Amino acid sequence: KGNFYFLPAIKVKNIVSPVGCGDAYSAGLLHGLSKGLTLKDSCKWAAAAAAANLKHLGSCFIDKRVVTGYLKMARITEY
Repeated sequence: KGNFYFLPAIKVKNIVSPVGCGDAYSAGLLHGLSKGLTLKDSCKWAAAAAAANLKHLGSCFIDKRVVTGYLKMARITEY
């Protein structure tokens, strides 16, 4: 429809490693879409999963409770 979304990165303190954050982002996006969420809300899940992954060594060893904590911090702007 000609719109796009801007989703700024979620600020994370004490980052351990960025390894696997792209995989975590993809997993969060697919999680939202598979649950029937809108693309906008699915993108928030993606950003939250990537942020949570920054706190761990390796790829996607994240806890859903941590992701939902970051989910509250996700902001998105539609243009």
